[in-house]
Amino acid sequence: MHLIELIANNTLTALDLETSGLDRKKDRIIEIGAVKICGWEKSEDGAPKKVKLGETFSTFVSFPGTLPEEISQLTGITEQDLEHAPKIKAALKKLKKFIGDDLLVGHYCEFNDAFLYTWGQKCRVSFDNRRLDTFTIARSVYGDKVKNFSLSALAKLHGIEYSPQRTVDYARITANLLAELAEKNLLQNEKLTHMGQRTT
Repeated sequence: MHLIELIANNTLTALDLETSGLDRKKDRIIEIGAVKICGWEKSEDGAPKKVKLGETFSTFVSFPGTLPEEISQLTGITEQDLEHAPKIKAALKKLKKFIGDDLLVGHYCEFNDAFLYTWGQKCRVSFDNRRLDTFTIARSVYGDKVKNFSLSALAKLHGIEYSPQRTVDYARITANLLAELAEKNLLQNEKLTHMGQRTT
């Protein structure tokens, strides 16, 4: 199934996390943002125009102890933001209820998956949803034609506004990037199909 059809026929959730560090075993999730992808808005000729973005999920997660200063500077998250936030188990349960069985979309999913798996196990919340990684898709679409596959670089390449403040903003950008990559991939496939046709 092509990405265009996959988006049209399924409900997906784009997801992003902020964490207190890079080690999934000792560091913690401190913010979660997600947005539903609900198919396509279509142009007058019925062709996909842009993805429909639906409900959003956004929460800080409480953090025991002192948040590292470098993390505060990097993420803009303060200890005051986390002071009255839900604990990790409650936050993950709410996230699981939000995403249900949706296909999860992320940029460089390996990082998010590691934290979701580790803390999901600790909290007995399962995140076994199928994944789509826009980082991997972009590498497949562009190959060595693009040198920088960061979310910011790919957003700029596709004319997607990039001024994120919170994880839910990163999730929206990832959702829009998926749509752009799906259309780019479709055009490539159509071009290859046309080139492969024999003339009589």
